[in-house]
Parts: sequence; structure tokens; C-alpha cells
Amino acid sequence: MQPLITPRLLMLLSFGGLIAFVVTLLATPVAARWAKRFGAMAVPRGRDVHDVPVPRWGGLAILFGFLVSVGCVVAACEAILANCRIGSSSLEQGAGIVAGGILISIVGAMDDRQDLRPLPRLAGQIAASLLVCAAGVRVDYLTLPLLGQFNTHWLAVPLTAFWMLLLMNAINWLDGLDGLAGGVSCIVATFMAAVALSSHQVCLAMLCVALAGSTLGFLRHNYSPARIYMGGGAEFLGLVLASVSIVGAFKQITTVAFIVPLVALAVPIIDSIHVVFRRAASGARVYEADRRHFHHVLVDMGLTKEQAVLILYGITAALCLFAWVLFRHSPPSKLPPVSHPGLQAPAHPSSAENLPRTTQASPLPQPANRTPSVPAAAPGRPLRSLPANHSS
Repeated sequence: MQPLITPRLLMLLSFGGLIAFVVTLLATPVAARWAKRFGAMAVPRGRDVHDVPVPRWGGLAILFGFLVSVGCVVAACEAILANCRIGSSSLEQGAGIVAGGILISIVGAMDDRQDLRPLPRLAGQIAASLLVCAAGVRVDYLTLPLLGQFNTHWLAVPLTAFWMLLLMNAINWLDGLDGLAGGVSCIVATFMAAVALSSHQVCLAMLCVALAGSTLGFLRHNYSPARIYMGGGAEFLGLVLASVSIVGAFKQITTVAFIVPLVALAVPIIDSIHVVFRRAASGARVYEADRRHFHHVLVDMGLTKEQAVLILYGITAALCLFAWVLFRHSPPSKLPPVSHPGLQAPAHPSSAENLPRTTQASPLPQPANRTPSVPAAAPGRPLRSLPANHSS
């Protein structure tokens, strides 16, 4: 049974977003002091746009505000705890997302202080992705335009891990100008919250609202001129956005379900893919930082840092609006499930739960009973037996 979206519930979710905003707003200066005390500082490098050392660990403040918001909302509403569903799965998926976010935040905080090598960072990202997958957050099936539904079968975990790694690094690489990664993540999280509410996914909406509120509170200290950077917190944002897009958008039974999250997250995705291909083409290491990102290109074209950030904000908002139109006006997929080597038609219960009532399979008609009907005997009169040569 889908939880009913009531005004009281909407007020409670808004209150959760406000909690995340206020807690992160107050916790960020504390995180900055800790970063200075323990040496987690961003020292200017050749490709950087800041001239003085800036404290990191802003991601810890975002994580703290996120956790406090989720905890308060769950504690305040037993209905959410009782009816909490992310897509078609249980509250365990939400717990898995939170656990994976905590793990990647710890790895990011260590990197902010010690500048980990690429391989340990990648190992931490993979571990966080697998932790979320173990909780049931997986790309179990996809609805592709013109092709129908596919069950990813044994490719579920690799596809999920790849998607999470892509977004974690894409958001991290986008964090090159003051307020850019936080603002883009806030816009996308707000869009994901709207998709979740429209699909009656209460717990998913709670996570998205908490993420949007915490990033908005952090932006008060991170927008130009930034007094603190989120550091490894960018990977936390990428992991949560990847997770909620998997259970909230990829699994919608519509003809454009696969496209919606790609459109909403097009700015960081295209930027990361573009940079990887440019680095590979020039013979540079893929993980080696440079000034080939979109925001660097805009600044090199003569725009101020604030103008470049606002332009990318506007592009992200426009893409999310377009994705919302696609989501709201795309018809349910009428194509039958398609079998493919390694990709099989969905057979798990969650796919049936996600199907709209009008698209769920109805029982097959039973064959007509070929035995002739026998009239009921009148009171006190026995039935006559059928003729021996009767043929059906």
C-alpha cells in the first residue's frame, strides 16, 4: 500500500529540510576550525582558483546535517517508519545509503588531510558502492525507450557500482569553483525529491530533502568567496544522488525512465566524460587534475567565477525542468519485457509492485469447463444418469 502524501507529511518533510539547513549552517564553522587544527587545508596549486589556504572538511558538516535531519524526521513520524518504502524495497535500502555515505565521508576526510593516492581512494569508493548494493540498491532492471524492460541479472552489481563511481567522481571534479558542486547537487536533489513525492516514495523524498537542505546550508559558507571547501564531501553527494536516482527514477515504468536521471545530472556527467576523453587523447593520466573542466573553460573565456557558477546553475535547473516534463508526460511503457543474453525480463516481485495498476498483468483466462452442466435435483427426486453414449 502506497503511503498517502498529506499536507502534514509535506510539512514534516519541509521541517526536515529546515533542520538540515540550520544544522549544517551552524556546523560548518566548527568543521572549518577542526580542519585548521588537524591540517586538512586546501593549499593553492597551479590549477586552483583560490590564492590562500582554505579549510576543507565541509563535507563532514553536510553529512552531520543530513543525518540529524533524517533522524529527526523518522523519530517524529511513526507513519514514515511504518510505511517507508524506497521504490519497492524496505527501509533497509535507506539505511544502506546512509551507511555508504558515512563510509565515503570518512574516506574523503582522510583524503582531505593526507592526500590519499588514487588507488586507495578508488578502493574506498568501491567499498561504499558495494555496501549500498548489499542493502538492495541495485539497477535490477531498466526500461529503455523502444526496447522495453530488461532485467540486468548478473550485471546488476557492476552497473550499479559503475553508476555510483561515475557520479562520485563527477561531483568531485565539478567542485572546482566556489559553490558550484554544492549548488548543482542542491538543484538535482530538489528535483529528485519532487520525483519521489510524485511516485509516493516517502523515504526517498526524505533523503532528498535532507540532502538539499544540508547543501543549501553549506552554500552559505562555500559560495564565493568560499570560507571552507567540502573536500571529500563531494563524493558523499555523488553517492547519495546516484543511489536515489537508482531507486527513484531508473525503475519507473515509463518509456523515458532511463533518460530522466541522465538529463538531470547531465552537467557533471558530460563534464567528467569530456575531461576523461581529453586526458586520454593527450596521453595524460585519467585521474590527473587539470583545467579542462567546463567551469575552467568558462573562466578562461573571460567570465568571472560567479558568472560561470550561475550559468552552470541555470543549465542544471533547465535540464531538471526538462527531465520533470519528460517524467510527468511520458506514457507507461507498453512494450513487453524483452529477454536478452545476460539481460532477462524482470521476474522479481519489486518490478510488479512498481507497475501501475493498469499495466500489471492480469491472470490468464481459465479454459472453459468442458463437462456438461447437470441440473440440480428437485427435492425428493433423484437425478437421472447421463446416457452411456454421451460425448463431450
